[in-house]
Amino acid sequence: KQFFVKPRTGQDGLSGLSPRRGLKTLSLATGVMKHVTADQNDVVHLMPESATYTLTSDLQAVPLVWDKDLVHLIGAGAGSPFGSRARIGYASDYVGTGCLFTLSASACLVKNVLFANEVASANPIGCVNVTGERNVFDNCQIAGMLHADQDVTGHYSLRVSGGENYFRHCIIGADTIARGTG
Repeated sequence: KQFFVKPRTGQDGLSGLSPRRGLKTLSLATGVMKHVTADQNDVVHLMPESATYTLTSDLQAVPLVWDKDLVHLIGAGAGSPFGSRARIGYASDYVGTGCLFTLSASACLVKNVLFANEVASANPIGCVNVTGERNVFDNCQIAGMLHADQDVTGHYSLRVSGGENYFRHCIIGADTIARGTG
């Protein structure tokens, strides 16, 4: 199956089975992950509908856990690894702890997506945490610590503990925020 997420015009009460019936968020609580089937090569398309941050970003209210094997996430934008418009971030008022995106599943393809941890809080410690195995990230930007408040010890853009993961044409980190002692 193919599912579609449209941060600007989608609605979480829809099926997500076509662009016209696109869901609004990837959130586990109300979004697409409760509908996909593990081990079936289901594909979730994150579809930007503009070139601006607010209209292209799937803004999370809680950390997102991608936990179904062989379920793929594809950004449907132009495919630029810098500042892709298919973007996942936290809502601007998020102050919780945890990592923005944890990939605990195995054998998933994640392509053309920007992961951006950029809230005004030191609490969300990481951007992407990969604990699953044999996953491929292709043409992604993983940018943690995009706000000065996140310049603290222990913050990270990418943490990998699962084996045999591959990062092809990816950009890890960002150089737009001055770093201090953290």
